[in-house]
Amino acid sequence: MDIGTLQYFQVPGQDVVWRYLEPFKDKSIEGPHSTMGKCSSSAKLHHGRARNLNECFGAYGWEFTWEEMRWLTDWLLVRGVDMLSPHAFYYSVRGDRRDERPPDVGPNNIWWDRYKPYADYCRRISWLNGAGRQVCDIAVLGTATLLPWRAARVLFEHQRDFNYVDTDTLLHKAAVSPEGIQIGEARYQVLIVDGPDSVDPGVAEVLAPLVEAGRVVVYQDAIATLPEALSTPEAFLDALAALTPPDLTLTPAHPDVRYRHVVLEDHHLYFLTNEGRQPVEADLQVSAAGTARWWDPQAPAMLEAHPAHPLRLQPYQSRVLCVAPK
Repeated sequence: MDIGTLQYFQVPGQDVVWRYLEPFKDKSIEGPHSTMGKCSSSAKLHHGRARNLNECFGAYGWEFTWEEMRWLTDWLLVRGVDMLSPHAFYYSVRGDRRDERPPDVGPNNIWWDRYKPYADYCRRISWLNGAGRQVCDIAVLGTATLLPWRAARVLFEHQRDFNYVDTDTLLHKAAVSPEGIQIGEARYQVLIVDGPDSVDPGVAEVLAPLVEAGRVVVYQDAIATLPEALSTPEAFLDALAALTPPDLTLTPAHPDVRYRHVVLEDHHLYFLTNEGRQPVEADLQVSAAGTARWWDPQAPAMLEAHPAHPLRLQPYQSRVLCVAPK
């Protein structure tokens, strides 16, 4: 993904089109298209933009379902996208117009009567992403034209949130010290290097204070001048946990849960989604201290009768855990 070009946009954006991503398939967490969402939201953060955009659903075909639309929406939102441009709304689908990169996701579709609640849901989570300050202390190194996904998959499946940092941003906008990497308001305690293609000339020299402090973690491929590579997900996760404890943990572990943690007016908000086929039920622990309650952003309503620590999510469902200061 071309994260480097996004620095020139007032609203960094990308397109989820042509079935680049589909529910329950590995291509949603493997391969170059799986880095979307995180690509634009990372660019927004590091370049001081107010919003980031995705034009979504174009050319998914008339077989595109309501469930697919909801799944892709949550896929984008939980990765930090805060402006959605659904493709497309047509005045007419008569004749050849019905085949102009379908579907119509608006008034010419069978779900039009459900669209207003869906749009309101998108608005609420977009506000949460756009106005909230993200809590994230892990960065994954990429280049202007390449974002790695092997380590990212492990992070997603074990609820370790992260952002991408491209080498140009690292070399020209970041302050690197033994304590971490500072880019504007973002501060990272750990940098992950996933493959030698991410290490442009000059990167190793800039990272020297971080390497000496033990805060660079190399995954799978050995890279000269950087620490020894960790070849298994288990060793990789153990190394991360030793440097920065998990912000959110599930017992039992569940690979289909994704989350995003933001702070708004001293309230910690954890947006959680289920990207799997099966219901999720697990004990949930978060690092934020305070009084915790569940919010259903679809309803919208606070779920006063639901205890805070068990997480229960159906497929295509999301919840927000709100932790207020005591």
